[in-house]
Amino acid sequence: MISKLENHITKFSTDEADYLHVVEQNKTLAHDIKDLESQVADYHLLAGTPQYQTDANKLYIEYKRLKIKNDRETERNNNIFKKRAEVEESMKKLQRTNDIFKQALESMCPSKQKEYFSLATANLELLKKKDILQEEMDLLVKRKEDYEAELAHNSDKSEMLTLYKELTAKWETLQAGRKAQDPQGMESLIKKMEKDSKELASIEKQLADLRDKENEMKHRIHPFRDYMKEYDMLKMREEKLDQLLESVEIAKAAEQEKIPHIQGKIASLSKRCNSYVRNCCMDSETAEKLKKMMTLVVSNSTKAIQSESSARRLAPEIELLRQDLKRVHAWKSKVCRDLSSLKEQSSIVESELGTHRTQRRSARKSEKKLHEEYELLTKRQRYFRQVLEDLNHEFNNLRKELRKTEEKQKTLEVLSGLSKAKSSSLAQ
Repeated sequence: MISKLENHITKFSTDEADYLHVVEQNKTLAHDIKDLESQVADYHLLAGTPQYQTDANKLYIEYKRLKIKNDRETERNNNIFKKRAEVEESMKKLQRTNDIFKQALESMCPSKQKEYFSLATANLELLKKKDILQEEMDLLVKRKEDYEAELAHNSDKSEMLTLYKELTAKWETLQAGRKAQDPQGMESLIKKMEKDSKELASIEKQLADLRDKENEMKHRIHPFRDYMKEYDMLKMREEKLDQLLESVEIAKAAEQEKIPHIQGKIASLSKRCNSYVRNCCMDSETAEKLKKMMTLVVSNSTKAIQSESSARRLAPEIELLRQDLKRVHAWKSKVCRDLSSLKEQSSIVESELGTHRTQRRSARKSEKKLHEEYELLTKRQRYFRQVLEDLNHEFNNLRKELRKTEEKQKTLEVLSGLSKAKSSSLAQ
């Protein structure tokens, strides 16, 4: 309401300024007419009497015409003055209401004033939007009128329009019949749409969670690569240890097999030596054989002792290797469990990524569609701007023509004043 009052006040103030401008123009024109009348009178005095030799009937007709025109001008001026008085009265009323409103606004509390100013700014923005929409509506109405005129001249397009109207009417009747037959179906569709929108929102949220999980899994998988390298190294070491243990076991078994055989030989040789010593019937050859056998026994006994000592020395190393092997097997089982869990998680992530890719494709399609609609709207906007520029150009041309017509009317009024002065001088 206040914005309307302010708009009325500004409108009336502009009207008053225009009226004062018109009054000033009338004063200047009256002064110019008086000067021209004096010049015409001087011209008539100089021209002489032949100008006064005109018919009385023509002068009377000219007098009547000028009187009618003068009456019209006086009536128009009276209407202007009357309108001015009405405008001044309405301005006074608006001023009084504005003063009352200002007093009421000053008597308000600061919070109410703040709320009022915010509402006033919002009202101004809405009025601007209303003006813009009004201009767009005027353009659309003009475009509609142009289309209607084009349809009136083009029979094919008018026939297409009638067919389109018939089709739309049939479609509306079908839709109304469907709604009348199955109103619950529409409600179920609306509920389904709402449900689908909620599911889409939840899917988007799940996608965001999946992206976070994917990044977390990448961070977790990165150290496992180092663990896999260590696992490969440990596996190679395990294979080498297995080979070493197998060779040690083979050597130990061979030495264990040799020990009883050597012990048997030693026992038999000792018995034979004892028998030979008892009998004391050894010759030189048997003595040499005995020496050789004794050296062989000593060497075999030393080998047996060395093999036993090497076996005792390798026993703690073998125990350590067995412990390392147990740790490697435990580490291997742990790595296998982690790998299986990671494979399961990666399969879940891949399935979720597949859904994400499908949704991304649909989003790209919708984005492409929106982009096409945006391009179409921009083309329409450019077309409307071009139409608006053409209309503005036409408006400027019409305004120039209006000014020219006003100037011509003023010159005609001046000429009529001169003719009136001439008739008055002739009457005298």
